[in-house]
Amino acid sequence: MMKLGFGQACIAPPLGMPMEGLGQKGGIQSIHDDLFARALWLEHADRSVVILSLDLLFFERKVTDRLRGAVARLFDLKLNEILLNFTHTHAGPRCSEWHYTGKVDPVYLDKVEQGILAAVEQARQDVEPVDVWAGKTTTRLPVSRRWLDDRGLALWRPSPEAEVCNHLPFALFKTAQGRAKALLFSASCHPSMIHTNDVSAEWPGAAVRRLNAHFQTKGSVFLQGAAGDTKPRQIAAETQWRSGTWEEMEEAGKEVAAAVVAAASGTLEKVQPELRAISQETFWPLMAAPKREDLEAEARNAETAPGRRAWAADMQQRIALLGRSAVLTTG
Repeated sequence: MMKLGFGQACIAPPLGMPMEGLGQKGGIQSIHDDLFARALWLEHADRSVVILSLDLLFFERKVTDRLRGAVARLFDLKLNEILLNFTHTHAGPRCSEWHYTGKVDPVYLDKVEQGILAAVEQARQDVEPVDVWAGKTTTRLPVSRRWLDDRGLALWRPSPEAEVCNHLPFALFKTAQGRAKALLFSASCHPSMIHTNDVSAEWPGAAVRRLNAHFQTKGSVFLQGAAGDTKPRQIAAETQWRSGTWEEMEEAGKEVAAAVVAAASGTLEKVQPELRAISQETFWPLMAAPKREDLEAEARNAETAPGRRAWAADMQQRIALLGRSAVLTTG
């Protein structure tokens, strides 16, 4: 029989910390709803696996390696036994250097690491036998953000008729007494509804709150799917994306939660437990790397955005140290 435990820790950032995600100027002004590190500890036979969900945008590889390494060392796990997922909220603190707008606060990274370790320890202490029930449904929430013009070029605007991943799979973990212990669910859709300087887990957080209330548990955990090309339907204007409201954010979360609840009330498949831990890296082709002289010109161009100039200078250094294959293209 499988055993499962749940734990969580608040990782809300301090006021004044820089925002990241949608180009908000200035620091964080308020915490609309807290951000969390959530952990599921799974045991079966002689194997343990940890599933982590962070209410943050993303971290760069060097930071994810650090965080997974900390969990592996403290809990005697292999790296491929630790799944680290981000709900991808854009209404959160700066977590990376990808926009070349500044460094990540090292003290906040320490807080995230401590929160993760606390959540995993809580989950490990919380384990009890569970049955696993699998279900799936669909959601109308995601709308493609790649609209093809007459030339076949993709423009960044709503494309309601384009194909998207609308799958909404979930797993419900129940104790021997039939009590819902945890719920794992996934959807493929950017949050990115809130453009203010307020921290929020956005619609995934709203969905988690509603599912916890319905199933009378604290253990609902959202895993973001491949959401790079979709945004919520609520903010899709005719020819452009717009800022969402808190009411629309709650509506989006309610919509996803209601779909899971409706599907869970039907026939679910009882899963024979088996834990496997496999890690695989995938590499995605990018545009051709720019030439050194093009980078030099862009770094010197006063009309180029500061972040773009900083990127060009950084790429020149990468070429000098590592060769042209080390150039990272950017949009």
